[in-house]
Amino acid sequence: MKTEQLEQRILFLSLLLFITLFAFLFPSHAHAAKGLARMAEEAAAQSNSVKNSLSTIFTAIGFAGVGYGAFNLWRKGKEGEQSRITAAQIFIPMVGGAALAAVSFMLTMAQDTVGIQ
Repeated sequence: MKTEQLEQRILFLSLLLFITLFAFLFPSHAHAAKGLARMAEEAAAQSNSVKNSLSTIFTAIGFAGVGYGAFNLWRKGKEGEQSRITAAQIFIPMVGGAALAAVSFMLTMAQDTVGIQ
């Protein structure tokens, strides 16, 4: 009987702690004072920032992938027929890098076409 009471107290205290942390560490009421429109404006600004960051990251990874494929192509040409580099090690990074660069391009162009500031 005593262990059941102890378990109930632990559950109650953990629930109380969770509610307290949620209420004080994640104050959603700070934006609510400015209204729902201001909250939507903040969300739009943050999503635009994330889109711009992802576009830059995708471009960098895309160029790195194409560069890695080109490096493998150069090594294959340098080593000749004794090379252990396969065609997949050359073309897959190049195609993947080109695809990521295309996604980055589309993110940027979609912004300009739709008129997002």
